[in-house]
Amino acid sequence: MKNITLFGIIFLSLVFARRDCLQQAELDALGRSSRPEKDTLAISPSGHFYIHFDTTGNAAPDLTDSDSNGVPDYIDEVGIIADSAHHVLVDIMGWEEEPFDGEGGYDIYIMSYGAGVYGYNYKDNGNTSYLQIDNDYVGYNSKFDLTPIEIMRITVAHEYFHGIQWGYEEDLNSNAYFYEMTSMWFEDVLIPDGNDYLDGWADPLLDNPTADFDNTGGGYELALFGHYLSSFLDSKGIETAKNSTIIREMWERYGSTSDDAFSSVKYVLENNYDVSFIEAWVDFISRNLYNGIYTNMGNPFYYYIDQSIADPIHTSTNLLPDSVEFVLELDDESVAIESFRIGSMESLITIDHGDLDFTGRVTIISTDNYEYNNLFWGSDTTVEESFNNAEVHFVYGIDGSSTTLPIEITAHTVPLPPSNLMTVAAQDSIILSWNSSRGPGDNLSYVVFRDNDSIDYVLNDTN
Repeated sequence: MKNITLFGIIFLSLVFARRDCLQQAELDALGRSSRPEKDTLAISPSGHFYIHFDTTGNAAPDLTDSDSNGVPDYIDEVGIIADSAHHVLVDIMGWEEEPFDGEGGYDIYIMSYGAGVYGYNYKDNGNTSYLQIDNDYVGYNSKFDLTPIEIMRITVAHEYFHGIQWGYEEDLNSNAYFYEMTSMWFEDVLIPDGNDYLDGWADPLLDNPTADFDNTGGGYELALFGHYLSSFLDSKGIETAKNSTIIREMWERYGSTSDDAFSSVKYVLENNYDVSFIEAWVDFISRNLYNGIYTNMGNPFYYYIDQSIADPIHTSTNLLPDSVEFVLELDDESVAIESFRIGSMESLITIDHGDLDFTGRVTIISTDNYEYNNLFWGSDTTVEESFNNAEVHFVYGIDGSSTTLPIEITAHTVPLPPSNLMTVAAQDSIILSWNSSRGPGDNLSYVVFRDNDSIDYVLNDTN
């Protein structure tokens, strides 16, 4: 039993190590932060970061100094990536610099954490902050085979962005998910080949795509939505997310008004991009049904290249009978999803809605025949192209008050075309013959066309 308990503790520390990386610094009796004490410090190449570390003890980094500049190589690497994060965020993307604490550069403290613990951003009594990160990042079980240095870089990018966020809004309340969503997004903007944000962190959203936007988890799982916003919805970011401003616009709205983060997201989408939140959220969730099918952006469904290595959202599908009516409960903070499987019989489908007040996407997905794949806005319609062995998903919400929406979907089986069509010229006519269609249907008829005009109707015969 003791071994089982120990394993459980270790497992939880690995899975939840990154949770609650936003911390409040310990304060003394005068309300001042009590920061770690370290043996020495090094200044980053730009002079913007002060990196504090020990030279002895278990928290000391590897002291190897390959370039003999008097600074351990690991500390050099910390300074380089911190400078890069600052340069991209402030100089390129236009974010305000993090609040200044009045004492030199922005502080990073090198600590000793167990494998799986990334690091923390500690907020002082105000909107200033500092970072604590691990001294080696050894022992991580990375899905993407990241090196310790790569994990360190990802951590610094993530945690430093929190330092900038405090300058926009220092009162978390129930908005911590928005801080984490955007920090996870930025770490992949800065280090696009890292992809650590897909190493289990997106699972709470992919496993439960019908949760409310502001209640999908700790926010770490929402980085893909950040990419949808910055690389797809914001046309400025199509070439590179570093040109996008949409996430910054949301933070500026959040920090300058009494709105919570969700209200700020909705305001920016509606007023700056002419799209409702629920329209964007429905479209985003729908496109994640195609994750992993294509290897590049050469398709109409991907909003970001990392969809090629992400898992699709998980739904429960039912085999579609001839016809079924179902009901979706719609609101403006989440999507409702209903999913069906089309069997081996070639089928056409018709869709009829019991109300016209909704925002919905219908997706047809096949991993066997990509030509079946289709994504369209929900309406009363007949899908003209027949298909089989595929899934049909309804992803719906509403821009307004909650409502109940009945929908009917009908599968119309389509007879397979006849084969071996033969023609024989007669004196003043042409004789046609063919092998019968294999069905389905017991009483099949055939319409003969010439130059797109119907000239004959043949019942149960093949000539």
